[in-house]
Amino acid sequence: MKDFKLFLLIGIILIGISSCKLDDSEEQLEKESHIFQAYLEENNITIEPTASGLYFLEEVEGEGASPEYGDFCIVNYELSLVYNEQLIYTYDEQKAIDNDIYYSRNLYGESKIYVGASLDGIDEGLLLMKEGGKARLLFTSNLGHGGNAVGSIPAYSSLIVDVELIEVIPDPDAREKVKLQEYLTENSINVDSTSSGLYYVETLKGEGDSVVYSSVLTLSFMSSLLDGRTIFEKDTVYFPFGTINYTLTNGLNEGLSYMKEGGKATIIAPYYLAHGASGKSYYNDDGYGKIPVPPYSTMIYEVELIKVE
Repeated sequence: MKDFKLFLLIGIILIGISSCKLDDSEEQLEKESHIFQAYLEENNITIEPTASGLYFLEEVEGEGASPEYGDFCIVNYELSLVYNEQLIYTYDEQKAIDNDIYYSRNLYGESKIYVGASLDGIDEGLLLMKEGGKARLLFTSNLGHGGNAVGSIPAYSSLIVDVELIEVIPDPDAREKVKLQEYLTENSINVDSTSSGLYYVETLKGEGDSVVYSSVLTLSFMSSLLDGRTIFEKDTVYFPFGTINYTLTNGLNEGLSYMKEGGKATIIAPYYLAHGASGKSYYNDDGYGKIPVPPYSTMIYEVELIKVE
């Protein structure tokens, strides 16, 4: 009987906590709605929203293809909060510095977005656009992060997203192969690929020890994308060659296996020998944040093999 009373008491407490959370969320949503409506009135925004509640303000009408669910898109975008119009993210690195929102964890410049995996408000907005178009998207948290706080975005935040749709990519594999061939031509790289598809360009022949499985390598190392944006750079990296920690970088492992101590090389790894169709996040040199490698990204590794142990 005592156990039953204890169980009943716990149930009443849990129901009370849930009720408080529900009341709080309703209060937060109501507050957000007032702020959002005030923003619309102050900015004389009188267009009708979509059925979901998205306000789509087209600034430049595109003339190219429109994306569909499942397509990748190349975009430039900026994100601000409605309630104070504070800029949270911009693709423009200098603008980020000027607005004191620069983070080394961010990869500035164009973004590769999968339509269907972004915020609902962004996905819906992109589906209304064409290549070359620019638009402002306004939406409440039901199309954003909801009641979750994400980074500098508080819970129940309405968002402003300024987006430019640069390119629609129905076939990211084919596009990346074209971009790789363009890179090789532009940089006069005439070596044949290995059987796996890797391009290995030796710039200085090493005279020391060869790399073998489980060697600990000391490297000077930089990785970048085809467009030149740096992902990671460090003068001294200790690299446990061939271990399970590096199974995702098969192209880098293969390229290093051709080197000798004292050598230098450029290793060009197609996306399927690098971080695949999903991309990856690298830890920054300071160990604080991460720089994301976009999906379907060819990686360029500039390597000096300083020591083999």
